[in-house]
Amino acid sequence: MTGLIVNYILSIVWVFDKRRIKNRRLEFLFFGIIGIIGLIINQFSMWFLTEKTQIFYLYSKIIAAILVLIWNFTIRKILLF
Repeated sequence: MTGLIVNYILSIVWVFDKRRIKNRRLEFLFFGIIGIIGLIINQFSMWFLTEKTQIFYLYSKIIAAILVLIWNFTIRKILLF
């Protein structure tokens, strides 16, 4: 939870300059939901890449991290900021 709050604060202070949703609680809720979906993408990617395609788990983690980074930034940029 602390990581989510810090990420939210850093995003509104340093990354994004405009905000689409005026209600901060609603914005934070959407921010968190996007993050949870990112965690699901990470877990699925790790499982699929490691178990099904037999990629070394550290390489799978790098690929999953890149996918989640792209997901989180893009969706937050489109929907929230």
